[in-house]
Amino acid sequence: MQRGLQVLYQDAKQICIVKPVHCAIQGKAYSDLGRNWQQLLKECQVAAKTEKPLHVVHRLDANTSGVLLLAKTPQAARVLSKQFQNNSVKKTYLAIVEAGNTASNWWSDDNEHPVDCYIQYTETGPQICKSNVNGAKAASTVIKTLSSNGRFALLQLKPTTGRKHQLRLLCSQILKAPIVGDYKYNYRDEKVDGHLLHCYELEFQTWQKTGKMERIKVQADLPTSFTAFAEQHNLSLARLQESSNVHKGT
Repeated sequence: MQRGLQVLYQDAKQICIVKPVHCAIQGKAYSDLGRNWQQLLKECQVAAKTEKPLHVVHRLDANTSGVLLLAKTPQAARVLSKQFQNNSVKKTYLAIVEAGNTASNWWSDDNEHPVDCYIQYTETGPQICKSNVNGAKAASTVIKTLSSNGRFALLQLKPTTGRKHQLRLLCSQILKAPIVGDYKYNYRDEKVDGHLLHCYELEFQTWQKTGKMERIKVQADLPTSFTAFAEQHNLSLARLQESSNVHKGT
């Protein structure tokens, strides 16, 4: 795991950090991935100047990097969790996918495309399906291609729902373009460090002491493994979304 905590934003109620790969928020606490998470939490507590536990209000998979939002109090956790539940938090992910498996016009079209589907979670694993049969959950994502070389493509993914493995399933089963490094969902090409899936930007709302509601926008720079792969395969990062009034830490 990359060492050295990166704090992107914090106030009295919440703290935003960069979660590296190889760090499992859920799972066995005594695995290497679990120990990495416990170490990261300790560093967060030091940065937040508290010995009280911090509260997880959303999750990133163990090998997904990017913006992670933690609440400092139970009340803040309830407020933030409700925002995630009602999909009012705006999320932007970046992913590099294996695009050569399908002859699709996704890779030459630079428009935003909404993709709606259902995900069914079973004992044999989650699957994309076309209707809400057997309790399948609706999942929605807006997709945009930022760069492509025919073999790989850089995608901007904006999920408007928060289903487990939503983006990984979308790329693998709908686009037929698994995320680089995601061996669980059919990636079989070059070996990389973690998944090339990164939570690039998160926007949520908070109430200030003045009683005014403010929207907070936070961005996490891409990890070295991501930028190195993009450079190696001539995938341009020039079209990354530029945001104003964004918090990026120091």
